[in-house]
Amino acid sequence: GNFANRRNHFRGYWMCLSCTFFLTELTKSTVERKRPNYNDASVRGKNTDKKSFFSSHSSLSFATATYISFYSYKNSQGLCSKYGIPILVESAAGWIAWTRINDNWHHASDVLIGSMVGITVAAVTYNFYNADYSLALNIKPNFFSIAYKY
Repeated sequence: GNFANRRNHFRGYWMCLSCTFFLTELTKSTVERKRPNYNDASVRGKNTDKKSFFSSHSSLSFATATYISFYSYKNSQGLCSKYGIPILVESAAGWIAWTRINDNWHHASDVLIGSMVGITVAAVTYNFYNADYSLALNIKPNFFSIAYKY
């Protein structure tokens, strides 16, 4: 019913944010790329870390915008909400990503990769939690099968 649908979307959205955040922080901690303003900020006495790759603002904003876009497109009846909401939220995510480059906090590649990660994670989690199919594994000694139901 409607409650189960909302519950799946809620779970899917939080999994989307959790996976995006985890991948972003894991990559930042592993790569440790300096921010473009790292030397300038340190000279001015601002406390900044050097973890620039990839942008968490970009990854999380595009993950949120993409998940909302999928939800709105699939569940809305009117043209305004079916197409207007996705345009609005994706534009907002794009603006957030652009400000990270414009304000000299990230290299363009940080923002581009972060945006792509957010979009990809949102697409995977949305489809996993809200798809009209099921996948079942059957593992027994000397036997293995995968059942796909659409």
